Amino acid sequence: MKKNRFLALWIILAATLLAQDAHKTLTNVDVLNLANSGVGDKTIILAIQQATSKFDMSPQAVIELKKGGVSDDVLNAMLAVARNTTVASSPDVVDRECSQLLAKALNAIGTSETLASVHATRLKGTTIQPAGSGIVSLEFERIVVYADKFYMASHGSNGLENSVLVTPEYNYQLSQRTSSPVPAPVLEDIQLGIKSEPAFIAQHLSQYSCTSEGTEQIGEVATANLRIRVQGGEFQWNIDPATGRLLRSRTTKKASGTETVVDYSDWRFANGMYIAFKRHIVENGHAADSTIASYEVNPAIDATLFAPPAHAAKENVEKPCEKREAPKDVAEVLRKVWATDGDNSVKKDVCPTTKTSVLVEVVDAQNLTQSQDTRGDTSGGAVGTVVNSLTGRRTHTDASTIYVIVNGEHALLDCYERRTGCATIGPGKYTGELDGDSIWVNYEMPITHKPLRNHYKIAGSW
Repeated sequence: MKKNRFLALWIILAATLLAQDAHKTLTNVDVLNLANSGVGDKTIILAIQQATSKFDMSPQAVIELKKGGVSDDVLNAMLAVARNTTVASSPDVVDRECSQLLAKALNAIGTSETLASVHATRLKGTTIQPAGSGIVSLEFERIVVYADKFYMASHGSNGLENSVLVTPEYNYQLSQRTSSPVPAPVLEDIQLGIKSEPAFIAQHLSQYSCTSEGTEQIGEVATANLRIRVQGGEFQWNIDPATGRLLRSRTTKKASGTETVVDYSDWRFANGMYIAFKRHIVENGHAADSTIASYEVNPAIDATLFAPPAHAAKENVEKPCEKREAPKDVAEVLRKVWATDGDNSVKKDVCPTTKTSVLVEVVDAQNLTQSQDTRGDTSGGAVGTVVNSLTGRRTHTDASTIYVIVNGEHALLDCYERRTGCATIGPGKYTGELDGDSIWVNYEMPITHKPLRNHYKIAGSW
């Protein structure tokens, strides 16, 4: 009896020493030796929990351990430690508690086998959001094919239709009849969104790091706040520590710099996983509510969905240019396209260039507006007199300049819409395309939400 107690104390001491020495790890062979030496299960489990370990928990290895006399309780302890070790394998992970909570959150969504089997998802639902003085309802469909294909389409009660498609080879966003490449910051947000999906996380645990950042009260639950990092960005999860249920997520969008907070509720079991069928979304002070109608795992997807349509293929084909490569940013345009000769004449670049998606931050705008009263003008003869009397007083904008920041560069943009002029665009962040010495800015008209594009020439810096 004394011998067994001494052996138990030796095991605990050995486990402590192993935990302090990164070069000594508990392996399958060690556990087998302990089990065959008559050490009790509780003592072996304590050693497993306290020591640094590196277990092979493949199906064949588990069978060998079972044949060697290792009990189910010890095997379960080894499996639990092996999974947490996988989560914490990144050198950035220093928080064991966070790794355990992340593993618990994934287990609350689905078994490791179920999550590992997911290679595509399709989600359909409805989002209700305020628009102007009313409310707009959006019917949407979202398809993700791991790890790099994304499709989303929406149809609003206001008649607006939008879609986004992303593949490794090409991408586009389509609003009504206007098509354009997806801006780089939006692409990064989409890619981080894919990497935030529980099934994707479970399949690539070694690529993630996790840090606990205290607690946050959500309703009656003191949730654990986890900051999760992966290549390309980071996000936060608020987990119910008792159940592992995900209650809230936070992500900062690179395209707009705004934080998006999503509260999850109405969890249901669908296709082998628990899914939140209701989501309350707050972004930049604006709230929206999404209700999931259906959730499919590994759905049959039409092969033509991710084929490049004519407009996407046309806009993503690189134009040949022997004189100079396409400018990479606004700074290059300012340096090369708008450089001046000794006589101050502007060098015009006649070499075609490739469009580059950019984020345009409008800081200020300056319009030159003039009025003209033609009601008494008879210089155009009889016909001119009639026309002038009908058109009467007219107010029009002769010039429009906006002060913008693009890729960190301050630039002046002059309106280049020869026929219609540029509609006034207020301060804010907009998607656009850099095309040679031109920038196209996409935006929606307020109230009507009509999609428009303004064409500007880069005129200088400020």
